[in-house]
Amino acid sequence: VVGAMSLPSLGQSQAASTALGGRWVYSGAPAEGEQIVAQAVEPVLARTRPDIQAIARERIAESTWLPTSIRIRAGRRLEVALSGSERRVFAGAPGSTIQVPMRHGYAQLVQTIRPDGGLLQSFTALDGTQQNVFSPGPGRTLILDVSLQSPKLPGPIHFALEYRRGS
Repeated sequence: VVGAMSLPSLGQSQAASTALGGRWVYSGAPAEGEQIVAQAVEPVLARTRPDIQAIARERIAESTWLPTSIRIRAGRRLEVALSGSERRVFAGAPGSTIQVPMRHGYAQLVQTIRPDGGLLQSFTALDGTQQNVFSPGPGRTLILDVSLQSPKLPGPIHFALEYRRGS
């Protein structure tokens, strides 16, 4: 799957840089954002087998924490920096595979520019996949749409968060 992705043209990267580039801050109160995430995660965890609930909760928490600030740079390299209760920076050429250290191993990340100008992060790990889509939203906002799936979970996890331009 990773090898089948095509590289975006420089024009696509520049369009994403214009629309998405810069610093973004979560548009609501952090407690509200954490509640949105919890409302997506908890029903799935409640249906998870009891013997794997604790480890599932820990691994899901590692990749679904609320970024209160996002910085995006797009061009010949894509760089996405997330800040909040944790800090993560993902940088590399569009379409290239990046090894991402996790608490329980590694994930493969491929960042690409979508035809609609959004930025797609596709993470693949041994126990599941996650897609983060950063897209221009209404009123000059940024929407972060997160989807997480694992054969060990009884269903997918999905939530969306809205950000406004930061200074």
